[in-house]
Amino acid sequence: MCHSTWMRAVLLIASVFLLGACNTIQPRQTAPPEAFAPVTLYVNAESGNDCNSGLKPSAAKKTIQAAVNMVPSRLHSDFTIRVAPGVYRESVEFIGISAPLKHRLVVLGDDDVLPSETISPKVRLTGADDDSSHEKKRDRGFVFTGCNNIEVKGFLIDYFKEFPVYTRQSLMTMNRCKASYSDTGYFADNSMMALEHSWASFNKNGVIGYTQAQIYLSDCGIADNEVYGVLAQASCVVNMINENQISRNQQGIGMENSYLWFQAGNTTFTGNTVTGIALRYMSVSRGMPNHTFFRDNAHDTSIDEDSLAR
Repeated sequence: MCHSTWMRAVLLIASVFLLGACNTIQPRQTAPPEAFAPVTLYVNAESGNDCNSGLKPSAAKKTIQAAVNMVPSRLHSDFTIRVAPGVYRESVEFIGISAPLKHRLVVLGDDDVLPSETISPKVRLTGADDDSSHEKKRDRGFVFTGCNNIEVKGFLIDYFKEFPVYTRQSLMTMNRCKASYSDTGYFADNSMMALEHSWASFNKNGVIGYTQAQIYLSDCGIADNEVYGVLAQASCVVNMINENQISRNQQGIGMENSYLWFQAGNTTFTGNTVTGIALRYMSVSRGMPNHTFFRDNAHDTSIDEDSLAR
């Protein structure tokens, strides 16, 4: 089974246990008849209009939120929101969108680019209205509350006051995304979030898991964040899979009363200015000796007396 298929299987099993006017955010509209056939909605910041149906490229919506408002709260077929290259100056909120195990909602941006330190997707969601000053006008980018089986793919998400991506009591995947220049790139609160081929860079913190969140990092880069690359607090689980880079943060990974599991592949810690891995307040790490590589960190590890690495 390929990794992405395996990852979706893990997320789907976990989901069982998880609980009119234009150009404005409206209450969710009635979706087009599904008839159990896949549905595609189109968004284009340049040519779209939120009064359009969104059902074909020539009748695209202008904002991502307008397309999200067309999605029913309970999916009976696969939904795809295709977002054209461009800049989207908005916050996008998903509330209570639920898919059974065989269906999902995909918000598809730039499917051709694999993000890196120097490469970003061509579809951008931003909290700034002015690209010269980059003044942050919006608190959050993608917001998920009480949702499951949603994948966001191919977005640069930057310049938000708080979180480019925020999830609460949700199950979702960020694939080929890059979150930058904000307080915390990805924030999972009592949620399961999978980050695949994604980056968090130049934030205060790259990734935070809070209150029994589960976070999966697979082939990700967490670099140049001011304080933490990854921080897990209050009984969280962080799973490291395949090849991950944790570089040039103050602290690479900080665990507080949480569990860090290196499952496969290698995670490289490079140039973190305080510590590569810090385990505190009865935290546990598993698989560290076999799946980590340390280079040029001020300290590779810091483990308090109540924590354990094995």
